[in-house]
Amino acid sequence: MGTFFKELFRDSYFVSVSLLKLLIPVIILGKIFIELGGVEYVAFLLGPPMTVLGLPPEFALVWATTMLTNLTGGILILIELLRTQTFTVEQITVLSTLMLIAHSLPVEGRVAQKAGLRLRVTLILRIGGGFVLAWLVHRFYTNYGLLQEAFTISWQPGTVDDSLLGWLKSQAVSLVIVISAIIVLLFLLRILKLVGIEKLMVLVLLPLLRLLGIGKQAATLSIVGITLGLSYGGGLLINESSKGHLSRQDVFATMSMLGLCHSMIDDTILMLLLGADVSAVIWARLIFSIAVIAILVRAVQILPYAIWDRYLIRWDRKQAVAVAA
Repeated sequence: MGTFFKELFRDSYFVSVSLLKLLIPVIILGKIFIELGGVEYVAFLLGPPMTVLGLPPEFALVWATTMLTNLTGGILILIELLRTQTFTVEQITVLSTLMLIAHSLPVEGRVAQKAGLRLRVTLILRIGGGFVLAWLVHRFYTNYGLLQEAFTISWQPGTVDDSLLGWLKSQAVSLVIVISAIIVLLFLLRILKLVGIEKLMVLVLLPLLRLLGIGKQAATLSIVGITLGLSYGGGLLINESSKGHLSRQDVFATMSMLGLCHSMIDDTILMLLLGADVSAVIWARLIFSIAVIAILVRAVQILPYAIWDRYLIRWDRKQAVAVAA
């Protein structure tokens, strides 16, 4: 029992310190970028591509805000647009697919980078993947005349304190929640290992994991990230990767999958409450993510390790020796 809690404390300390070191600077730099007008500049660049998705140019500001802040930030901008304009359920659903895949990129991109996935891969997958899925969803609904009725918002978030003090409080609360949740998850994962449930979960999901190129060592972490969020799954992955428990393919496949499909519980419920259709925000996103990662993993398997380490993942000699051992 003493060894159990000693290892739990060690892992919790490592993950907490690692996440705080990378999240706090990114949050501060992101705030500065936003205050300097970065959101408006990004929205200006995204305006023309919106028309390809059947969306009004104004939605570019919603997506830009979401990518640079979070889902709540984008929803607040959307609600302001809804006060003066009318949109269809299809347009809200298409926008929701964009927001669910590409949001909080400064923070979650840094988490993925620390876990081992190159930032360029994260951005291409999440921005490009979000755009492609949104286009597919748009074409499907348009071709079959689905969800063309006028949209009526069914839920709104509470008021947000826009002051500097309010922002500091919200960020501090978010960090405490993330760190606390990860410590609880580390404890639960050790319990699952002790009673054998983790092996049962891996056994049940083994066919799907093999399809995605995810090994047994990363299986449980993938489940955590897909259901609860990238920061949680990525934080646990940082811990396992640092110990050399994961292969190159585990890191690449797991973090790529989490980039396209994570927070299937809380984020999805948020967009469903907003009014998005379940067919896109759950089923289309899940099927698209599985298909893309299954194809991508097989496509990069033929590449030499030199290409992997330079362009796809961050891999050092210590990790290579540990995995080989």
